[in-house]
Amino acid sequence: MEFGGEMWKTAPRVRDRAKSDPKYAEKLRFSLDALLARGTNPVEWERLAGGIVFSSEEVDQYLRAFYDYVFGDRPSPPEPPDNERLPPEEASAPEAGRRYSGT
Repeated sequence: MEFGGEMWKTAPRVRDRAKSDPKYAEKLRFSLDALLARGTNPVEWERLAGGIVFSSEEVDQYLRAFYDYVFGDRPSPPEPPDNERLPPEEASAPEAGRRYSGT
């Protein structure tokens, strides 16, 4: 399953399949429950999903929102963590604006 930039296309199919295929739903729920129970870190997330995140909390929030979309009452799929922004330590550095704005 992909979790990166194309997840907005995939998520509705995942939810529909989970609703129509109890075995698939059971496997998906088990997998998401396991990831949420043990947690994951940014390095593992990048390996699994191909997306860059800056904290385990971002992954946890996204997975909980995705779980809510597939098995709960969330009306639309969550946006994957944004990997186009600067890491927090770089974004707050005084030279960040100059370095990334081309000046």
